[in-house]
Amino acid sequence: MGRKRMEEWIQEESKHLVDSLSSTKSTPCDPTFFLSRAVSNVICALVFGHRFDYQDDSFLHLLKTFSVAVRFGSSPWGQPYNVFPRLMEFLPGKQHSIFAGLDNLRVFVKERIQKHKDTLCHECPRDFIDCYLIRQNKERIAPRVSLITTTW
Repeated sequence: MGRKRMEEWIQEESKHLVDSLSSTKSTPCDPTFFLSRAVSNVICALVFGHRFDYQDDSFLHLLKTFSVAVRFGSSPWGQPYNVFPRLMEFLPGKQHSIFAGLDNLRVFVKERIQKHKDTLCHECPRDFIDCYLIRQNKERIAPRVSLITTTW
């Protein structure tokens, strides 16, 4: 998982972006959704090791969940949650559906991590998850001594 592979993922995604924009046949459109799908796919390729099709239901759900959570967090309704997170759990509001969506997102990521654990090759990391799992295994074998772990 080196710089060359990352460049290939970005180039591949840029081709998909151009194809997607070409499909609009020069009609006026808002490029925001096209660009967010392309950028998100590059991030997914780095983290998960593959890109998603632009029409993939799980990918679209992932984008929608992130979009809703970011909008909520930056809205006036999201600010009290940042100040009183425990209190907001007991009050009615949108936060419950948003956090249910984030829980689904956690399940999605955990499933991907488990698939990576099952097919992990220590000599040839494919993506960020593989690098993380390899590092995690090394830390288990030879834990680092740090100021925090020795003090507390």
